[in-house]
Amino acid sequence: MTTFISKVTTIRPGIIRILGCNPGPMTLQGTNTYLIGTGTKRVLLDVGEARNAEYITSLESVLQQQNTTINQIVISHWHHDHIGGLKDVLKCLPEPVSVYKIPRFDKDDDPMLNLTTYIPLKHLDEIKTQEATLRVINSVKDVQYTASLRETWIPRGLEEARVTKRKLYGIANFPNVIGIIDGTHIPIAAPPVDEELYINRKNFHSLNIKVVCNADYIFQDYCCRFPGSTYD
Repeated sequence: MTTFISKVTTIRPGIIRILGCNPGPMTLQGTNTYLIGTGTKRVLLDVGEARNAEYITSLESVLQQQNTTINQIVISHWHHDHIGGLKDVLKCLPEPVSVYKIPRFDKDDDPMLNLTTYIPLKHLDEIKTQEATLRVINSVKDVQYTASLRETWIPRGLEEARVTKRKLYGIANFPNVIGIIDGTHIPIAAPPVDEELYINRKNFHSLNIKVVCNADYIFQDYCCRFPGSTYD
């Protein structure tokens, strides 16, 4: 049975989790958003989904209780439940806000272009607020999109790619796929240092593991260096 998570939880001084009030199979009890800092102006990490009045009410209630407002918003990634509520959040704030996000390589598909102008982030940038600093860790870093495709090409050669695409199409009737990527949480004992960073959205300690496999269910790539609180 899933552990109950409150709509609003103080993770530690300066970090308040506000659930997106959008329970579902992928979001579980709701998308995590975070109010970060201790001053009268703080950072909001992610903004929930669009047109969710319950989330906006929760956010406004927390801001009122904390006697604070938001002057910086950081979008972690482009999934609709992390970015969709941006216009609604901006409407409820009294002053202009700086919005930050790592830009997409395929700029024409960037949903931010339809929401607001934003400040592009890059690897190791920092966003500072009172009693907190957010540091950007971008696994792609500054590699150009075309170069990154060439350097991270999982099948070894075009023939292997063609075989993999044909097999995966036979499995799922989905064309032009060269690998299956997903993540999972591997439970671990609570570490003695930065223990709170390893608590995932299901409320247990874990490492967030990314794996890639081919049509024969063979792992071809993995990454296990991120704590459980890291977004997928």
